Amino acid sequence: MSGVVGDIPYYVDSKFASTIGRSPRDLYYVERDVESGLYNSLKEKCQSEVAFKSKQIYTAQATSNKDAMDAALKMETPSCVLQADLERKRRK
Repeated sequence: MSGVVGDIPYYVDSKFASTIGRSPRDLYYVERDVESGLYNSLKEKCQSEVAFKSKQIYTAQATSNKDAMDAALKMETPSCVLQADLERKRRK
């Protein structure tokens, strides 16, 4: 069985519908936990991406490597983008 919180898919076992899935209040808490879990996971990944990017920038500066600096500055942090998107959706 699966469900969707906003546009976040999540999966539960087959017993879910006969237990928690029948109570709107309990379903709300499950979906809130799904959203919070995703947010926290994205937050940790974002922090790792930012730390890695910062380390690459520092290394490029320390070695005066312009190509490495350009590459480091262009590094994307996709988890940060997803986290910011989720945060915006949560505020609505």
